[in-house]
Amino acid sequence: MAKDIERAKKQELAIHKIIADTVSQPLDLDKLLDTALEKIMEVMNVDTGGIFLLEPETGQYVLRRHRNLTEQFIQEMGRVSLGEGCTGTAAKTGEIYCAFAMPEREYLCEDAERLMGLDCLAAAPIMVAGRAVGVIELFAPSAHRISDVEADMITTIGNQIGIAIENTRLYQETKQNVTKLSKLKNQLEQTNTTLRRHLDHEAYIAETLQKGLLPLELPKLEGYEIAARYISATKEASVGGDFYDFIPADQNIAIVVGDVSGSGIETTTMSSMLKNTARAFALEDPTPSVVINRTNNVLFKEAPPEKFATAFYALLEPEKGKIAYASAGHPSALLAKGDSNVIKELSQCSPALAITESVDCVQSEATLNSGDVLTIFTDGLIEVRKNSALFGLERLKDEILGQPSIISADDLANRILTEAQDFSDGVFADDIVLIIIKRK
Repeated sequence: MAKDIERAKKQELAIHKIIADTVSQPLDLDKLLDTALEKIMEVMNVDTGGIFLLEPETGQYVLRRHRNLTEQFIQEMGRVSLGEGCTGTAAKTGEIYCAFAMPEREYLCEDAERLMGLDCLAAAPIMVAGRAVGVIELFAPSAHRISDVEADMITTIGNQIGIAIENTRLYQETKQNVTKLSKLKNQLEQTNTTLRRHLDHEAYIAETLQKGLLPLELPKLEGYEIAARYISATKEASVGGDFYDFIPADQNIAIVVGDVSGSGIETTTMSSMLKNTARAFALEDPTPSVVINRTNNVLFKEAPPEKFATAFYALLEPEKGKIAYASAGHPSALLAKGDSNVIKELSQCSPALAITESVDCVQSEATLNSGDVLTIFTDGLIEVRKNSALFGLERLKDEILGQPSIISADDLANRILTEAQDFSDGVFADDIVLIIIKRK
């Protein structure tokens, strides 16, 4: 029993690593699949495996990436139809197909045994919106069997890989297929049902998914300093919907900061939808008003009725310092002018997202001159509390204006968060995103 518990803990950690590795991969499908296959084989302690993906034109499942399969197997079984063999059966039923399920029959996969001298240890469908878009197949000697717990783990991992694969497909196939995000939402809801079987680990898994929403690195812009901070709420088992993103747009760069109401896995799921929707539209047309308006149209149709989101979107032209921006119900970004003791509030242009079917957000413009500082944040920062008092917008302004003009963006971000932490005695009731952009 103790060994089973220890092994289960190791597999939980393995899920964390697999999710992090797959989500952090660039939008390159083959690299993503290589990482996923390598990690799941490592977790299950097998040497042979492959990932099949659905070919929409033919309806067949084609071997896309593999390790240690024989040439005979690749030639005969590299392309299978729905319901054919272990791979096709898993795809057709939408359920994991395991040899362990039929021990009384000493079940063997005839194709694998004939072509490789191995058995099909498990064929796990990769599900998106109730449809098998692929199958992970692992092979091992017939003496090697997996438990029901391991089968659940493989299914959970397969669902997470499906999310990452679908994101990659959306980007590679066409920027205009944003409607597919509704399918991704359904898949995420199905994944949530599975994850709820592990209630003791829900907060941990939600936090892992949320970390996948944050960029791996900050952009480097000549003549600018950029600092970004994400601080989790200190409330136990509470994960919010805050995120930020930097999107290249020709010679310019788009900055997005968003906040979805509520906490937990459902909120993190909607944050993922918001981030990916805004990114897809920005890659097509980075105009702030266009991105905000089109993103709202998608969220209104797909978000749960009780959910809403705020977002600040800015398009920066580094050479000119010109900023075009649009803010949907989000706290006003602050532009501190280096040549005066003045802070300008970059106000909202529309209500929050997903509240009304359409919004008419008219963008505004500002200029970031030498020595100017742009501060973008989520409401968790100004709503930090000490008893009934709020940290508030005025304290934040005072902290920005009270710093020497030579302070770096990183130092300013650290000082602001330190002040907020000291004010609240170290307790943050909500997640916080803080972005500082300073023109040298």
